[in-house]
Amino acid sequence: MDDYARRLVFGEGPPDFPPERLVQDTDLMVAHGIGISLVKNGISLPEGSHTHESYEFLLPYEMSHIRLEKQEFIPEKNFLYSINPYQAHGPARPINNCFFSAVMIDRALIRKVSRSISGKEDVFFSTKAKVPVTGFNELFRLFFSEANNKQQGYELILDSLAVQIVVNLLRRVQNSVSFPVREKNYYEKKNIKRAVEFLMESYDDGLSLSDLAKVANLSPYHFIRVFKAETGKTPFEYLLDIKIDKASQLLSAGGHSITQVCYMTGFNSLSHFITAFKRKTGMTPSQYRKRI
Repeated sequence: MDDYARRLVFGEGPPDFPPERLVQDTDLMVAHGIGISLVKNGISLPEGSHTHESYEFLLPYEMSHIRLEKQEFIPEKNFLYSINPYQAHGPARPINNCFFSAVMIDRALIRKVSRSISGKEDVFFSTKAKVPVTGFNELFRLFFSEANNKQQGYELILDSLAVQIVVNLLRRVQNSVSFPVREKNYYEKKNIKRAVEFLMESYDDGLSLSDLAKVANLSPYHFIRVFKAETGKTPFEYLLDIKIDKASQLLSAGGHSITQVCYMTGFNSLSHFITAFKRKTGMTPSQYRKRI
């Protein structure tokens, strides 16, 4: 684990439990200013508190008696709890066989996204608000999967998902930032159309969010919001739909093996291609070809 990842996940000072233990008992992924740890084995935590320079969002499954500054509570399953930078927190007493997920987000990322959509950088999330995890779990799972698999175009997808995660947190978790209402802009719609055409032509290239934002002449963070407002999908969702549609056409036409179709449409892993294709069409590529 490099210094940045260690600082993002464990904070500035020494943690109140051995980092090696957390790494051993969790699946840990750090990318694009976001760190996600998923406890895979029940972990025991000693009483104690620590701080982070990053934001933490806690998703408890089996956990009890958490202290956040002077407040002590038992977190509920299926709710998300927010912890701001430098807020002392940790087990209020020793916890055995604990299961949870924790999402750490770099302050710079949240400040940047907030500034782009609200003009304000200083964000303070309410620690008393508990928010249903509905929608968040899927975003975190997609982010973890893309960062782990590193398929072609994953940098674009991670950029898009990172912004989507932060925007959803700003929208759904009570905080100090208010969102201004923006009128739709004719030129923004025209630029998004140009970005869509660019995606259609370059879907099998290793595109980044910055590449698409430049085509649309928008900042990356504003581009994500406008793109979804105009198309109903994030750039990641739109790109995946294009790739699956192209794959369907190639499978229908024949002349190429399923493995060839996989790589021709920008997938770097046959298993990932089969999973994505089935999720979108309800059939595996081989089942689709037989049906056609």
